Amino acid sequence: MKRIVKKIVVSLLVMSVCFSNYHFVNNVSAEEIKDTEEKLENYKDTTKAEDILNNGQDVTTMNEDGEVFPLEETEAEMPKTFETFESNVVMRSAARISNSSTAVVNFRTKSSSGINTEYTEVTTARAGYTNGYYAADGAFLGYDNETNPTKVKFMQAGVVGWVNVNEVQVLEYTSSAVNTLSKYYVKNGRIYHGISTNLVNSTYGSSLDYGPKPSYLKEGAEYYSYDGHYFYEGSTQSSYATMLNDYRNNSRANSVNSNSPYYNYYEYLSHRSVTTYTAEQLNSAINSMVGSSESNYGRTSKLRNTGSAFIENQNKYGTNALLMLAVAANESAWGCSSIAANKNNLFGHAAYDSDPSGSANGYSSVEYSIYYHSSQFISKGYLDPVTDGRYFGANVGDKASGINVKYASDPYWGEKAAAVCWKIDSYLGAKDSYKYTIGIKDTINTNHNIINIKSDANSNSNTLYSTYPKSKTTSLKGQAPSNYAFIILKNGDKNGYYKIQSDGAVNSNRTGIINTPSQAEYDFDKDYGFIPSSSVVVVSQGSNSISSVSKDTENTVGEPTGKDSNEPTISYQANCQSVGWLDQVTEPNTAGTTGRSLDLYQIKINLSNTVKSAKLSGKIYSDGSWTTYDKITSNTMIGNNNKALQIVNFTLTNQAGYKLQYRVHSSDIGWSSWMNQGSNAGTSGKNIQAIDFRLVKDSSVVITKPSIYYQAHVSDSGWLEYVGDSETAGTVGESLALQAFQLGLDNVSNYNLTVKTYDKKNGWKTYTNVSGDTIIGSIGESLPLQAVNVELNGLEGYKLQYRTHLSNVGWSNWANQGSMSGVTSGNEQMEAIEFRLVQDLSITSVTLNKSSTTLNKGSTETLQATINPTNTTDDKTLGWSSSNTSVAKVDANGKITAVSNGTATITVKTSNGKTATCTVTVVEQTPSVNYQTHVQDIGWQTSKKDGQTAGTVNQSKRLEAIKISLSKNSSYTGEIQYQTHIQDIGWQDWKSNGALSGTVDQSKRLEAIKIKLTGEMADKYDIYYRVHAQNFGWLGWAKNGESAGTAGYSYRLEAIEIKLVKKGAAAPGGTATPYRQRYIKYSTHVQDYGWQSTAYDGQTSGTTNQSKRLEAIQINLDNQLYDGDIQYQAHIQDIGWQDWKSNGALSGTVDQSKRLEAIKIKLTGEMADKYDIYYRVHAQNFGWLGWAKNGESAGTAGYSYRLEAIEIKLVKKGAAAPGGTATPYRQRYIKYSTHVQDYGWQSTAYDGQTSGTTNQSKRLEAIQINLDNQLYDGDIQYQAHIQDIGWQDWKSNGALSGTVDQSKRLEAIKIKLTGEMADKYDIYYRVHAQDYGWLGWAKNGSSAGTEGLSKRLEAIEVMLVNKGEKAPGNTSNSFIKK
Repeated sequence: MKRIVKKIVVSLLVMSVCFSNYHFVNNVSAEEIKDTEEKLENYKDTTKAEDILNNGQDVTTMNEDGEVFPLEETEAEMPKTFETFESNVVMRSAARISNSSTAVVNFRTKSSSGINTEYTEVTTARAGYTNGYYAADGAFLGYDNETNPTKVKFMQAGVVGWVNVNEVQVLEYTSSAVNTLSKYYVKNGRIYHGISTNLVNSTYGSSLDYGPKPSYLKEGAEYYSYDGHYFYEGSTQSSYATMLNDYRNNSRANSVNSNSPYYNYYEYLSHRSVTTYTAEQLNSAINSMVGSSESNYGRTSKLRNTGSAFIENQNKYGTNALLMLAVAANESAWGCSSIAANKNNLFGHAAYDSDPSGSANGYSSVEYSIYYHSSQFISKGYLDPVTDGRYFGANVGDKASGINVKYASDPYWGEKAAAVCWKIDSYLGAKDSYKYTIGIKDTINTNHNIINIKSDANSNSNTLYSTYPKSKTTSLKGQAPSNYAFIILKNGDKNGYYKIQSDGAVNSNRTGIINTPSQAEYDFDKDYGFIPSSSVVVVSQGSNSISSVSKDTENTVGEPTGKDSNEPTISYQANCQSVGWLDQVTEPNTAGTTGRSLDLYQIKINLSNTVKSAKLSGKIYSDGSWTTYDKITSNTMIGNNNKALQIVNFTLTNQAGYKLQYRVHSSDIGWSSWMNQGSNAGTSGKNIQAIDFRLVKDSSVVITKPSIYYQAHVSDSGWLEYVGDSETAGTVGESLALQAFQLGLDNVSNYNLTVKTYDKKNGWKTYTNVSGDTIIGSIGESLPLQAVNVELNGLEGYKLQYRTHLSNVGWSNWANQGSMSGVTSGNEQMEAIEFRLVQDLSITSVTLNKSSTTLNKGSTETLQATINPTNTTDDKTLGWSSSNTSVAKVDANGKITAVSNGTATITVKTSNGKTATCTVTVVEQTPSVNYQTHVQDIGWQTSKKDGQTAGTVNQSKRLEAIKISLSKNSSYTGEIQYQTHIQDIGWQDWKSNGALSGTVDQSKRLEAIKIKLTGEMADKYDIYYRVHAQNFGWLGWAKNGESAGTAGYSYRLEAIEIKLVKKGAAAPGGTATPYRQRYIKYSTHVQDYGWQSTAYDGQTSGTTNQSKRLEAIQINLDNQLYDGDIQYQAHIQDIGWQDWKSNGALSGTVDQSKRLEAIKIKLTGEMADKYDIYYRVHAQNFGWLGWAKNGESAGTAGYSYRLEAIEIKLVKKGAAAPGGTATPYRQRYIKYSTHVQDYGWQSTAYDGQTSGTTNQSKRLEAIQINLDNQLYDGDIQYQAHIQDIGWQDWKSNGALSGTVDQSKRLEAIKIKLTGEMADKYDIYYRVHAQDYGWLGWAKNGSSAGTEGLSKRLEAIEVMLVNKGEKAPGNTSNSFIKK
C-alpha cells in the first residue's frame, strides 16, 4: 500500500447513510452503515500522508501491462551499488555542485521503505511527503544558499519543493551513482513513464502506460519531464540541462510542446464523472486481469465480481467507478494484497470499523470497503472543497494537484491509477476515454491562481466554492494547487463562462456546497457550477461531456394506467435536447429524461375516451416569455424546438368526473409535486427535463352547462377534427366546400335535434333525432352545402345559434335556432360552420340609477343603466337620446353633458324596446376663487376665497408661494393663470388651476404677481387682486394680468386679496398704483473709489465737485415688462468710442486710469416702442449738461474733459423729458496746427481758434488739419499754395501741407469735406495775410489768401457749420489774386 497514515488509536465509526428506494450495494447492512456519522467530521483531516508507513503496507511497482508487484521482487535481480546513505556524502556533494549544475536529486536515501521524505512546496509553503522507494529521482533546481546550503529545491511529480539538504543526495548528472533516471518513452503509439526506483539500477522500477501518443512525440524516442506535461527530447545530459534551465526560469519554452501541454486523460479526469462501462463489462475486465496477481500472491482476488458495487456507488455518490476500480487495483495488487485478503481493505485505508471481531484497517465486507471509499473517503472527504483540508481537486493527480497530494506518499500514485484505467479501457474497446472535456487552471506548476466557482454564468452570482482547500474560510487560500482540473459540461457555455461539474454537492438554493455536515450523495444534474472560460486551458475535447447514470435516463415506462379500457386517458410525447422526440407514453409514465441534464423542448398530448367536446388548453413559459395554447390537439407541438420549457399550466374542460394533474422534473430541483389543472408546474430559470400527466377520477368535477361538438367533412380533405363551442369546423380561405358535418351535445340527455340542409341537387333535406354519429349532408358526391336550419328542443334555458362562411361572401351573422343561415340561390357554397349554445334569457326591463338630476352648465354625469335580467342572452346594446340637445347631450355610454340653462329628458332604450328616462335640469354656477399662501415661518395657511386676506400684515413675514384655483366654475370654459416674481429668480412661468407658483424651503420672497382668466371665464368676469408690500402697505387693485407688487426694490409681498367681479363692474377698491417698479439700474466705477452702489431711475451715480472721473459704467433694465435690451456706448480717453455694450456688460475701463468723456444710451425691441430713455452727465468745467435721449451723445468731445456723474431715467414714449434738453453734448469738431517761421509747430487750435501769429510778420510755412470726434463718414482735404511751388497736391486727415525747413511761405489755402461730413456740414476758413490783415471767410474748397502777390499767410481760423447755416462772419474778399 502506498498511502501513508498514522495509526488511529480510537475506533472509527462509519457514517450512516440514508438510502434511496433503489437497491444499494451488495452485502452492506444498514446496521454497519449506521453507527458513527457524528465522528466522521473529526476524522477527515487526519487521513493524510505522514512521515512513516503503516505496518503491513507493501511498496509496489507496476509494469506496462498494469500488473502490480512488490518492490522487493522487482528489484531482486537489479544490480545495487549504492545501498546506504550518509549525511556527509550529501554535504560533500553539495560542496561540489552549484545552483547552475546539471544535477539530480536522489530521494532514495532512507534506510527503509517505511520512512518518507518531507518537503515544502515552494510557492504555497504546503507540507508534503514523497518516498524514494517509489520514485528515486527529482530535478535539481538549486540550493537556498550555495555557500552553506540548508535546503534543496527540486521538482518531482509536478511539485516544486524545498527539501532538507540532509534528507536527500544531490548528484551530478554524470555521476557514476546515476545510472537510470526517470523518463517518458514512446512505443507502439503510446507513451510510457519509466520510473527509476534506484538510480544505480539499470532498469526502471515501474513502467506506466501514460496514454496515447500526441503528434509531437516521436515513436521510439525518449523524453525527460518531471511534470508529465512538457517534454524534452533525448536522454542526454544536454537535454536534461535544457529542462533544468527552463524549470529554473519558470518556463517551458524549450520543450517540444511548449504551447500544447499534455495531460494524461485519466490522471486529470475528475471523480465527478461516470464510466461508460456497465457492471458486467467491469467484471469482465477484472476477471481477465487479476490472474497474474492471483498467481503471484497465491490467493483469489477480492476484486472479482465487484463491478455492480462500483457502479452503484458511482451512481449514488458521484465517484467514477473506473477510477475507483483503478485505485483499488493499484492499492491492493488487483485485490490480492494481504490487507485486501485479510481485512477486505481494497484502498489502503487506515480505517477502523465497529465490528468486535474485526481488526485494524479492516472492513466487514469488500462491498463495504467500496461504499466507504466512495461515499466517505472520496465524496464526503477528498472531494469536499469547503471543509476538508485534503481537497486539492477531484482527479487522482500527482503531487501538484488532485487526490495524490494528500492520499499517497508515492508521487506517481495517480499515474498508476490512470495506467490501470488505460488497461481496462483498452480491454473493453476504448469506449470510455476522452468522453469528457477537461480544462486546466495554471499549466505551469508554480502558478497558483484562484478561481471562484459560481452558481450561474455571471460574476454577481453566488460563489459555491473556490479552488483551494477549506474554501469555506480563507485560511488555506495560499495553498491553491496548480494544474487544477475541471470537467467542462457539454452545451453549457454562455456569457463567457463554462458550465462545469461541481466537486461538492450543491445546496438546494445554490448558494454554496452542503457542508453542515458534508453530503456524500451526489446528483450530476444539480451539482454543477460556472467558471470564466478565460480562466482555464482546454486540454482534452470530449466526445460527449455529460454525466448520466443508469437510473431514469429516458422515458420511464411500464407503469399500468390502472384504468378500464373505456376510461378517459392521457398520452404524451417529449422532444428532448440532443435525443429528439422520444416514444409516446401513457399516464402515469414519464416523458423526457432525468439524470442526463437534457432539457425538455416540446411535448405533444393526446386524449382518448374523453367526451368529444372535451377541450385541453394551456400555456408554457420558455425563453423568458409565456406562450398560450387556446386549444391543444394531438397535432399541437407545445413549446419551441430549441428552447427549454420551464413552467407549464394546463386545463381540461367539459370532461365530467375527472381532473387533470401533472408534475415536472426540473434541473437542480428534481420532481415537483403533482399540480392540479390550472396551476403552474416548474420554476422560472430552471429547465424542465421530464413531465408526467394523469387523469384522476374526481366526482366533484361536475359539468353543469351542456357542451356542443361538431365535425366537418370538406372536399379534398375529408373529415376534420372535432371542434367545440364557437370554434370553426371547415376551412376559411382554402376554397374547400363543406359537404357534410356531424353535430352532438355532451353533458346533457333527452334533447331533440332537427337539422335541415340545402344543396343544389336535393334542395332542403331534413334530419330528425340527430345524434353525434349522424352524418348530415353527403360524402363522395362532391355536393356542397349552401344553407342550414337547425332546431334544438328539450334543452330548457338554452338556445342554439350558428353561422356559416360562404364562398365569396364570408361569415354570416349569428342566426337563432329555427332560422336559415346560408343561401338557397346562386353559386355560393358553404366552406365552414360554427355553433354555440347560449342561455335563453330575454330582457324584461331597464332601469336608471336616477330619475332626475341637476347639472351645472358645462359639467357631465354618466347615468348607470341596469338590464333585467343581468344574464340575458339578448343583445345588450343600449341606445341613448336627449329630448333637447341644446340643453343637454348624451353619448352612447350614457354620459350627459350640460350645454345651457333649461330642462331635457334623457331616454335609454334596449335592443327589444324597453325604456327608462331621467329629467335633467341645467343651471349656471357663480364661480369662486380660492387661494392659499405659503408664509415665512408659518408654512401653508388655510385656504382663503373671494377677497379674504391670505398672508400676514404687520408681522414682517414674506409670502413665499401661492396656489390659486377656481371652484363652481364648470359652467364656463377657461381657467385661472398666475405668475409670480420671485427673489433672485424673477418672473416664473405661468401656473394654473392650483399649481404652486413660487418656492418652498428656499427662503425666497414673492415680490410681485399677475393673475388672469381665460376662455369664457375671461369673457364673463374680471379678476381683481391687490397686495400688501413691505414699506408700502396695501397697494391699489390690479386686474386681468396687470402686475401687482414691486420690482427693483427687493421688497417682500406680505399679504394678498383676490376677487372675481362680473365683467365691467366696479373694482373692489382704489386702483391707483398697484405696482411700484424700478425700471433701470446702473453703477459707475469712479476714480479712487471704484464701483459705486447701484443707482435707480434718475438717481445720481458718480460724484460732483470732487474732480473725480468716471472710468466705467454698467446699465441694466430692472424688472422689464417688455422684450428688448438696453445698449450703451462710452467715449473713452485715448480710445474713443468703444463698441456698444448691453444688459449690464461693462463699458469703459477699470484699472487703466482712463476717463469717460461721453456716452450714448438706447433701447431696443418692445422696450424702445414703449419708452424713451433720458440721460444727462456732469462734465468737468461744464457741470450738468442737458438731457439727451435714445442714443444721442451726452458729454464732451475734443475737450479731454472727464465725466464725473450721470443720471438715467425711463419715460413713457412721448412723455416730457425729466428736465432741460439744451446742450447735452459739447464737441470740438475740427483741430489744426500750423508751422510758423522761427517758432515751428504751434499748439493745436480748435473750431475757429487762431493758429499762427498776427502783427509779428511771421510766415506760415505748413499746416495739418483733422476732423475731431466726427459723427459721420467722410474726410477733410486741404491744398496749400506755396512760395516758388504754387498749388501743392491735396492732403487729408492730418497730413502735412506746405514745407518745413525750406523758409517757404504759405500764400493761399483751400479746404473741403467729403462723404457724409460734406452732406451734414459746411467748412469755413479765413486767413490773416501780409499787408491785408484778416480776409473774408471762404468755404467748401474755395481759395483763401493771395496769389501772385508774394504775400505770406500769417494766421488761420477754421470752423464747421451745420449745412446751410450762416457763415461765422463776413465772406467778402476771402481771396486776392493778381
